[in-house]
Amino acid sequence: MAFCLYSGALFSGMLIPMTLGTDAGLLLPDVFALGTAGTPVIIFAFVIADSIEKLGTYFNAIFKVEKVMRVVAGLAFIITGLYYVNIYVKVI
Repeated sequence: MAFCLYSGALFSGMLIPMTLGTDAGLLLPDVFALGTAGTPVIIFAFVIADSIEKLGTYFNAIFKVEKVMRVVAGLAFIITGLYYVNIYVKVI
């Protein structure tokens, strides 16, 4: 996902000697690049794009529920307040 010391050591210490020692050597750095950076980035880009699309749908549903919950919470606070006023304020 990101360049780290292990990736650099792996590339320099192992991949370059393998590239020089095999017939298909020039293909190895391309495969290494796809495996370490290209493919994971492409997969996560699709996952993030799909998640953002679904996130909008969830936010719309939550917004509708939130309106009702605000009214319910407000009524609960008003009823609780009236209850405590009734307990502590004795009307003669």
